Amino acid sequence: MEKNISYHVFIQSGSVYEPERLSGISHFLEHIISESDLYRRKILPFLDKYEVYEDLGTNEFYTSLSFSLLTKKQFVLLRNKINIFFEDFEISKEVIEREKNSIKEEIAYLELFPDFLVGREFRKLMFTDTPFEKPIIGSMKVVSSLFLEDVMNWHRMHYIKGRMLEIVYNENNDNLEILSLPEADSLKKIPIVKFTNKDKESILPLNLSSSVIRVGWGLSNLSLKERIILDIIAGILKGASSSFISTEFQKPGLVYKGTANVDHFRGGSFLLVDLISTRPEEVVDRLRKYIVNLSRGVVNEGVFNDAKMRERNLYKFSNLEKPLIIGEEYISTGDLILPEERLKIVEEVVVGDVIEIAWKIINSGSCCVIAK
Repeated sequence: MEKNISYHVFIQSGSVYEPERLSGISHFLEHIISESDLYRRKILPFLDKYEVYEDLGTNEFYTSLSFSLLTKKQFVLLRNKINIFFEDFEISKEVIEREKNSIKEEIAYLELFPDFLVGREFRKLMFTDTPFEKPIIGSMKVVSSLFLEDVMNWHRMHYIKGRMLEIVYNENNDNLEILSLPEADSLKKIPIVKFTNKDKESILPLNLSSSVIRVGWGLSNLSLKERIILDIIAGILKGASSSFISTEFQKPGLVYKGTANVDHFRGGSFLLVDLISTRPEEVVDRLRKYIVNLSRGVVNEGVFNDAKMRERNLYKFSNLEKPLIIGEEYISTGDLILPEERLKIVEEVVVGDVIEIAWKIINSGSCCVIAK
């Protein structure tokens, strides 16, 4: 039997929905799920028996459970088990206390890493006094103050059918099926992103031999086509050996590591570039100048075609990223755009579109955090 089915559950449980008193509870509950006795008794033995791959995660907008390497029959059985697990979920005070210590150890561990500190500072800079400023993982103080009742109440409010998106994907025939959607009222509760600071810079003095850099641009109210063009621009920056980061930074030895990504939220998207370099000011200046040049029409057509091809292939061919892309964007924006429609839009993108969006990037202003 072919194990070509993946099953994905996206739950509207993330940091943007959390009050300050419960900041980090979505991430906490995600950890609790796999630690619960019920999960260990009902779900894990099934996953182990059939060698199913499992991945759980939490971000600003959702908690996700993804399972792959399933047969069709195994998927039906697993979905039923997951639904029963959510309905019958229970946890003990002992597990809550144990997980508090585990999360606090995780926070202490992450705070040793400059990229975590840069990301936290960037969030404060980019999203001051908005729900997006809160750290996904929470804080020592909040985690310490969580009670069993807090966790159970959060589970009862969020782990319900009206706040879930379920997708099943058959990699063999590239068939993607939406099994359930959040209710309309739940979608209305998705927060609208607000970029509060532009053209701001923060320096973290950490006494590092190589600097950790994050530069980001927030763009509000983009159309679907404009969001896809922004994804292609990220590909121009980070893509293959001909990309900007590779040719302008890595090959000359200016950057040891670099990547570019786009996050799409309701009401806005932002382009992020993360770099590690011993010459941070020069690198940031050259990056900004490159975006300016894109806005002026200085676009390498070969690099553009490579980035467009990679974006096209995400929707044109069978791959396990497809259900994740569809699910993540829907639960974060409220827009359900299936692969066929996305592919049609990608095919229509031309160099002139990149120039237009690059101009919007420049006008949006940037935030920059450098840990030295």
